[in-house]
Amino acid sequence: MTGITLRPVLAAAACAASIALSATVVAAPTAGAAPRPPVPPVGATADPALADFAKPGPLKVRTNYATGPCDRSLMGLIMGLQAHAEGNFEIAQCSDAFPYGLGSPVGVQIFAPVGAKAKGPYPPVIFVPGIAGNAGQYTTLARTWASHGFVVALPFTFWNSMIEVPTLGTAVLAHLNGRPGDPLYRKVDFSRVTYAGHSAGGQGALQAASVYQDAGRAVIPNFRVVGVFTIQNGPLAVGSTVHVPALILGGRKDIVVPPWAWQKMWQYNDLQSAPGYYAVAKSAHHLDVARSAATNPFVGVTTAWLLYTAYRDRQAAEVFVGRDWALKHDKTFDEVLRNRAATRARLPQGTPTAPVRTRQR
Repeated sequence: MTGITLRPVLAAAACAASIALSATVVAAPTAGAAPRPPVPPVGATADPALADFAKPGPLKVRTNYATGPCDRSLMGLIMGLQAHAEGNFEIAQCSDAFPYGLGSPVGVQIFAPVGAKAKGPYPPVIFVPGIAGNAGQYTTLARTWASHGFVVALPFTFWNSMIEVPTLGTAVLAHLNGRPGDPLYRKVDFSRVTYAGHSAGGQGALQAASVYQDAGRAVIPNFRVVGVFTIQNGPLAVGSTVHVPALILGGRKDIVVPPWAWQKMWQYNDLQSAPGYYAVAKSAHHLDVARSAATNPFVGVTTAWLLYTAYRDRQAAEVFVGRDWALKHDKTFDEVLRNRAATRARLPQGTPTAPVRTRQR
């Protein structure tokens, strides 16, 4: 399936995005800039279980947007200055979506497994960027998830705040999944949907997970939300409306989204009817989500979460389930909690359904 193109659809209101699969550009430092390693290494983990999940999976991945260094645009330079102020001197990736370029400010970037091993159908992950965020900034996360057997859609509208953004991502995937001849035709398994997001996009993900468990089936017969996770998410959502397993991730050095505020008070603390988890990365600032895999504190834990909730992978489940669950030991995080429903959860039985077994112990 090399040279493949996703032909379709860009919707500004109902679904849209011309899709042509192309390899993502690898991030590189700007010319003449001496690399400055983060101190301390933000993504360093003391638990091999999580380190394993931070590694790329076995599947090749293509995306429909070409990306390059964010600092090639004024908006990207501004975002880069914020990241530098937070101690992150890596150069994030951005597409040309306005205001980072002259591309449409509304669209859906898709990361999908390709190649001989890519069989599908795969569970979808609909991940919403933060306000003013560029989908390309989440390349490390999205590529890792897709390489482990997920179709990842990052819908964006620049404001990226409310339920209409994950709705856009869901609609575009549904359109491509039902379009004969498209590379994603019948490759998306809507019985295993995950909503997710960063910053304001995280509150939109919680809203979608609250509403679409029932409403989604009115449009897509086999639709089912299996989980939601948020990274440093906004305040306009409450945990009491979420009835699927939820993981809320914060950053101890985040001054935009203080983890002790709404993330803990009325989101995690109000999660009662489904397993809920709360973890704070002790060295993470607000834009560390855009870091490379070596220093990104959120890659391993989110990949494990997806494999656990969507594939019922037993090794991934051990990160969250059982008396000696691995997440509580990981020194990347200085506060890790789970609610009563999560404490009662049991490890999956039988053969894992992940498409390719990638980790041996």
